[in-house]
Parts: sequence; structure tokens; C-alpha cells
Amino acid sequence: MDISHLFAYFYIGQVYIRKEINNMLGGQEQGGISTPRSAPCVLLFRRKNALGYMQDDGWQLDGFYHFTGQGQSFDMQMKRGNKSVRNHLEAGKVLMVFESAKPTEGLYRFQGFMNYVDHYHKDIDASGKKRRVIVFRLAPVRTYPSSELPKQNNIATTFLDLREPAISAYNPLRKNEYMSFTNSPYSTIDHRHICNERNQYDKRTRMLMQYVLQRANGFCECCGYPAPFSCENANPYLEIHYINGVGDYGIDNPSNLIALCPVCHTKAHSAGNRKNILAQLDATAANIENAIDKDILKLVTAAIIRDGAGRILAAQRDRGDLKGLWEFPGGQVKPGETLEQCIAREILEELSVHITNTTPFLKVDYDYGSFFMRLFSFECSAQGIPILRNHTQMNWVEPSNLNDLDWVPADRAIARTLRDNSYPDTKETRTTLEAELEESFHTQK
Repeated sequence: MDISHLFAYFYIGQVYIRKEINNMLGGQEQGGISTPRSAPCVLLFRRKNALGYMQDDGWQLDGFYHFTGQGQSFDMQMKRGNKSVRNHLEAGKVLMVFESAKPTEGLYRFQGFMNYVDHYHKDIDASGKKRRVIVFRLAPVRTYPSSELPKQNNIATTFLDLREPAISAYNPLRKNEYMSFTNSPYSTIDHRHICNERNQYDKRTRMLMQYVLQRANGFCECCGYPAPFSCENANPYLEIHYINGVGDYGIDNPSNLIALCPVCHTKAHSAGNRKNILAQLDATAANIENAIDKDILKLVTAAIIRDGAGRILAAQRDRGDLKGLWEFPGGQVKPGETLEQCIAREILEELSVHITNTTPFLKVDYDYGSFFMRLFSFECSAQGIPILRNHTQMNWVEPSNLNDLDWVPADRAIARTLRDNSYPDTKETRTTLEAELEESFHTQK
């Protein structure tokens, strides 16, 4: 079982029988920390009404979930279950937190998927015993797939307008991200305030995620391929991933969030080379956000037009620094345009033909130095015979011969993918997995 399937099986607020949880995932059936060997998770069980130190756990004013470590006598050590909590991200696992609902019946209510943030120590546990106690601070893993967010505005440039209010909401909230509880009596905590703080963070989180989904424009920001299917609200199905695993509640920002297809999201959590994948995601988010900050981002579309024989249209540039190089026809998105509107307008202006059957194909990010390009390519059909207006010449090229042309840098990945019919994994494997995920998604609905 991978992490994406855990998201499908466990719902926040749902009550589960601990024995059945352990039967499904494995791990120890006793104690507060259970470490399954075969499942990508660490299970944390909080006995909400238990005597002793565990009664001090739960949501606190800093917006984090506090969980006391393992060990009921002597000083706690960062080993065994405690070590597995601290190092869960390195192990490619997620924390799953449960609170007792009916202790006598072994029922536990699921609190959510969480990530380790940090930990602190207390010198006295809640029972009054003097000893060193480890308390972990955990933050929720916020996936909020596009199906759970409001319907996206499909205007390609709208994300620039979404970003400012999202960041404006983020900045003041993060001022209260860290509060010391080592000297504060837990009995004075106003849980109504906690609830209010969580609601504020949740609202801000949704704003940030809506922004990131708009930034992606329906394309996975890892592999570059379009979302595998659309949700009932018509949003392309993508999932939000926290790159550095610090979760939510005041310590994230737009450069730490990225929109992924289900396949890449699973890889980010479970692949053997996940460290390399996370480094790639970190660079991708940093580059796009840096380009937005410097106002050097260009959103560009490109058309992949085939003739009746399956050959692909290539056009040679007639101006600028890239004069003489070949490209797929298209151009820059204007304010207020969708990607589809842009590609239709550009092809009409450049080739005097109307296009139909526009299908997303591949997204490419490329840093030209003076500007950063996010290029969205589409496969489409042309009605009529193309007439050159903005290029030196055009050529209909067999897919196997695409590498014979000297392409502009951003278009090279598109040409290579068309030539090789390549995918991040084999096409068969990817298609099968996406079909399974889509079926699982609609079953949940």
C-alpha cells in the first residue's frame, strides 16, 4: 500500500477500530507509537482521557498538534518509536494520528496525516513526575486535491492576482507560528481560540493551494504532463504537495507548495529516488516564484499541428536572438486569456488557420536568463492550409526526424517527447495507475 491509497482509505473525523487499523497496516497493537514495516506510515495513538502525561497532548495555541513521546518512566530517549517519528520523512513515511473515541471499545477517531516539525522537552510530566519528556510538534499534511477546492478560474494569468492575497494572509499569521509552552500552564488554554486559529490557517491554506493550482494551469509541475482527468467541478485533478514536509500552520509559503499529478505525488513520498525528486520540485517551485517576484515570467503556448500523414508542423523564426531556430508555432498569453484562447489567436495570426480539438500535451519551464518561460503545448488540428506570416519557412516533419532540426531551447523537450513518445514511466504503467486512481476517486465521491 502506498501513501496515495492511505489518503483514499482514511478520512479525518472518521472512527476506526484500532485492531482493524493494525490488521490492515501492521505495527504494534499496544502503546502510543506503532511502526508498521510494510506500510508507509507511523501510527500515533493518543489516549485522550488517559491519566498521566498524554492528557496534555492535542491541538495547541501555536496551531500545531502536540504529541508526547514514548516512555512512561525515566527520561525519554530519541530512539525506537520516538526516533521513527522524528525521522519519518527520511524513511518516506507519513504520520497518522488517532485519538481515542471510546477507550473501552478500542475505537479511535482519525485526526489526519501529519509531518514532524520539531520537538521540545519538559522536565515534569503531567502526572507531576520529574523527568525529561519529549513532546513532538506536528503539522497537518494538507493535500486538498483540486476536487475539494472551489472551481478554478481558467484564465491563465489569474494566478498573479491570487498570489498577493494568499501571501498577504500568510505573512501576519506566521508571526504567531512559534509559542513556548514550557512555562505556560496548559489549564489556561482557551480551546475556542485554538479552533479560531485553526480556521484562519485553514482559510489561508486553501487560498495558497488555489493559487498554486492556478499557477499549474492544469499541468503537473513535476513531469509536465496534463492532469489525468477532470473532477466533477471541472477542475483538472491535481494534488498539492508540501516539498519540504513541514506541513501547514504558519511555516509554509508559495515556494514550498507544488501541484502534482497522482503519479508524481506518490513518487514524491515513496520512490527510491525521492530525494532527487524533492530536489527537482524544490528547484521548480523556487524558479517560478522567483520569476514572479522579479516580474520576468512569460506564459507561452505552442501548437503541435499534424497533417493527414501524421507529420508535425515546424516553423523557423525570422527575428530576435533566436532567429533561424525552429519552433512550434504559438505565442505569449495576453492578460485575461485562457491558454486555449491564446493558442487559437496565435495560430490564426501566424498561420491564418483555425484550430480545433485542442488537447493539452506538455508543460516546459525554461530559464532564458533575461526572462523565465512557462511553455504550455497543445496537440490540435488545423482547418485549412497554413500560410506563413511571422516565420521564414515551415516544414512538415516526421516525428522520428524531429531531432534533425535545431530547435529553440524551450521547444527541445517537446520535440524529444514527440519523437520518442516518451513518458516519465512506461505509457502502459502510467495509464494503468491513473485509471486505478480515477476509479478510486470517483468511488469515494
